[in-house]
Amino acid sequence: MWRDRLEPALAGADSLVRHFIVFGMPAAACRRYTCRYPDIARAYRRNMPLHWTAQSNPPLVTIVAEGDVTKADVEEVLAFLVRADLVRWRKLFDARNGQGILTPEDVEAIGVRIREATRTQDVGPLAFVMPTGGEKPELRRMLGLVAAAQRPMRLFRRIAPARRWIMKTEA
Repeated sequence: MWRDRLEPALAGADSLVRHFIVFGMPAAACRRYTCRYPDIARAYRRNMPLHWTAQSNPPLVTIVAEGDVTKADVEEVLAFLVRADLVRWRKLFDARNGQGILTPEDVEAIGVRIREATRTQDVGPLAFVMPTGGEKPELRRMLGLVAAAQRPMRLFRRIAPARRWIMKTEA
């Protein structure tokens, strides 16, 4: 069962504050949960430039970037996806409000991690919503490395078309 695989992945994390993992709840229920605990939600958003939810039906991981995203933040998400066996699931990455603070060496190191994950298992589709502040060369390089995996992938400027496309795409 997917819950059994997810529990060990969360063992080392302060899951209440750092990650709102949604077990089969619709997105609206997730929003209600975070609104019920506004102090935790504020601390969570202030401390975490990348946050994500995983829902089982349909299998979708939504990753949202807010603020400055570092190599450590990206590696934490990648490690979580691998440990929880969510690499095959659909992924919606919303980078509209985030910006990468990555050097070319950081991008290469992240690319190596992505290639390692794609060698050992199938990779699910990815919808990537571009940042509103414009593209940086590091982002273009990172997207090139991500696109090398054998999977459906599209870039978007707005979240609504990205969500529609990812939900229609077979995982």
